[in-house]
Amino acid sequence: MFRLKKNNVIVFLLVSAIIVLADALLMQSLLFVQHAEVLGTAIVADFVLVIPLLLYFLVYRKIKKPLLGVLPLAIAGYFAILMLMPKTDNVAVVIAKYTLLPLELAFISYELYKLYRIVRAFKRNWQPDVHPMDTIRISLQTVVRSPRLAAWLLQDISVVYYAFLTWRRKPYIRSETAVYTYHENSNSLIIVLFLSKILLLEGAVVHFLLAQWSPLLAWVLSIGNVWFIILLVANYRAMRLSPILMNDRSIHIQYGIQLRVKIDINNVASVKLVSPEELKERREKEGQAAIQPYGVEPNVSIRLKENLVAYGLFSSQRSVREVHIFIDQPQVFLADCLFRMSIAEDSLHVEG
Repeated sequence: MFRLKKNNVIVFLLVSAIIVLADALLMQSLLFVQHAEVLGTAIVADFVLVIPLLLYFLVYRKIKKPLLGVLPLAIAGYFAILMLMPKTDNVAVVIAKYTLLPLELAFISYELYKLYRIVRAFKRNWQPDVHPMDTIRISLQTVVRSPRLAAWLLQDISVVYYAFLTWRRKPYIRSETAVYTYHENSNSLIIVLFLSKILLLEGAVVHFLLAQWSPLLAWVLSIGNVWFIILLVANYRAMRLSPILMNDRSIHIQYGIQLRVKIDINNVASVKLVSPEELKERREKEGQAAIQPYGVEPNVSIRLKENLVAYGLFSSQRSVREVHIFIDQPQVFLADCLFRMSIAEDSLHVEG
């Protein structure tokens, strides 16, 4: 199901890009000058109707999001028309203006009301020993009907939260839990700085070159680069603030914003230190369902007795049998985990 939705998103992006490119080229042609009224109406329809409806039928309908949810994209299409079209006195542009803007105001009012309900639910569900993201997830589930939409909103909120609202926060820990960091000895910070430098410098050059042909596409690309940098920063901040927590009952892994899984100690079959080369050989030979964060070289492998669901980027879900992670102190983690596994096993024998 997730793969189907992912494919639909790719199809939407490709078809939309083709429509935007074709319309941008058409607006620069002599044909458009000769038939500005008719072709202008068709282009306006593409930007404020066709592309938003594609988003609804290919993506939003699959996650049960209402048709009203495409209004922001329709508004963005209207402003794109104002930037791209040589003359904006077209009748279709005027109709779009006086139709979309009141609807957008109504949509914003509705979204602000839902935000108010989410904030109230967050305050009601807040507990000192519960991770803020867990509280936000519970609050979203009580307000947003679609689980998939709630997961997507949680992803966006977590990016904003970690990138902008956590600079004075301390790492989240729980009482009576062992804490294991995974950002101090990894290359995560280097990757963030390196990719940010590339995206800023090369992105500026590409923006300048692309703007000579299509200012809209240049800005879309630049905004995408900025958002990706924010995503990288948010992930690193989440890595600093969300260490791996382990107690006698479970291992709670929230690896930045790209991996979240809670493992019952009784479900752990084995824990061992591994190298990236070993993991690669094992995947090639065994082909088992495993998950690991992006951009890291795991040094610990946790093998499960039974599959469980792990949550990744962009609300993706996977049924996994192994979890591969990097930990700053892998030997200490291994010894602690084996000790807690032995205690859990002894308790099961006593109960039996």
